[in-house]
Amino acid sequence: MIFSTLQMNCCYLPYPKETVYGAPTELNYPAMIYALVARIVERIPTIKGLVKRLR
Repeated sequence: MIFSTLQMNCCYLPYPKETVYGAPTELNYPAMIYALVARIVERIPTIKGLVKRLR
């Protein structure tokens, strides 16, 4: 219900990488943004707790 009201198309536009270092371009950036929003909604205090909840 929360995600249907959010328009996050502008948040994950594909930007070309300038270096070979860092996160690979194949990652699912929309899913990561949704997970961070869900972390706030579910009041999960840490990223470690979020990873545990997602698994």
